[in-house]
Amino acid sequence: MKRCLGAFALSVCLAVSASGITVLSYNVENLFDDVHNGTEFREFDPSRGTWNREFFRVRVDSIAEVIRKVVPGGPDILLLQEVENENALRTLVDEGLKGMGYAWEILVPKQGLAANVAIVSRLPIVRVRAHGVGAWKGTTAMRDVIEAEIETGGRTLYVFDNHWKSKLNGVRSSEASRRESAGVLARRVREILTENPSADILAAGDLNENVDEYARTGRKYQTALIPDTEKTPSAFSQQSIFLSADARGLGIVGERLVLYDPWFEIEASRRGSYSYQGDWLTVDHFLLSPGLFDARGFSYRWGSFGPARLPLLISDRGVPKKFKALKGEKGYSDHLPLLITLDEKK
Repeated sequence: MKRCLGAFALSVCLAVSASGITVLSYNVENLFDDVHNGTEFREFDPSRGTWNREFFRVRVDSIAEVIRKVVPGGPDILLLQEVENENALRTLVDEGLKGMGYAWEILVPKQGLAANVAIVSRLPIVRVRAHGVGAWKGTTAMRDVIEAEIETGGRTLYVFDNHWKSKLNGVRSSEASRRESAGVLARRVREILTENPSADILAAGDLNENVDEYARTGRKYQTALIPDTEKTPSAFSQQSIFLSADARGLGIVGERLVLYDPWFEIEASRRGSYSYQGDWLTVDHFLLSPGLFDARGFSYRWGSFGPARLPLLISDRGVPKKFKALKGEKGYSDHLPLLITLDEKK
């Protein structure tokens, strides 16, 4: 399947061994093409006379620059958020990332959606599924959870690319949509683990929710992500994913789905991939199944996780350098990319 078209004081080591498979998750902040489609955001609508081919190419080149520099030769798998459509993705891969060996690219467009998630890979993608999420308050289309099966050397890796509802409509009121997305992801992961408890599963993306979101709310209402150390009503188990700092005790644990979140490896004061009003947030995630900690298939390389804090990605104020081409300023994204490495076991 060549094509299936239808984003402070923390750094990570960027050099990886040839045997490792590197995965990047990156909210690229609005990669819109130069074609009027009617669904784009106002500032990226070429029919309004501001957004044009030149700005689109600058955007493609800036994203490609990040991908080329975060890992020598580029990561093996890219999980991207906020890509407008097939044309934008194709231009990024065929022109911005030309010659880097990305032979598989996935984007499943959804009607009425301004931007989508996309998966790009050097490794063969053998199967793709789009898991629908209901519209926000019945009117605004929400992004599907996209699943891809990647196979190499007889091993299968399930990857899920996510972009859950933002908090722009209110933190508490928008939580219902994030819980729905979490429930959609959790149901599919449960299905896979029920059939194969040692399956290698990597869920990633901009979840718009912190690793400590439940505590941040004062535990006043259910959140989509909850640390597994929290005591919660059993009803929470259907629409929440429980996050563990321990690689033991993962998977389907009683009524809960428990996945490992490597943010816990980093000191709380040094966590963050997105900055809001001076506060670094952990809204971007990699969530790992128990199979990534055994001696078969793929295995998580301890210590490989972290946001890529390249100097070029940080503004003078010490926050991610947003893309501001319309203001004549070079920028990249309001999110830092996350990286992780998986090893292939015999």
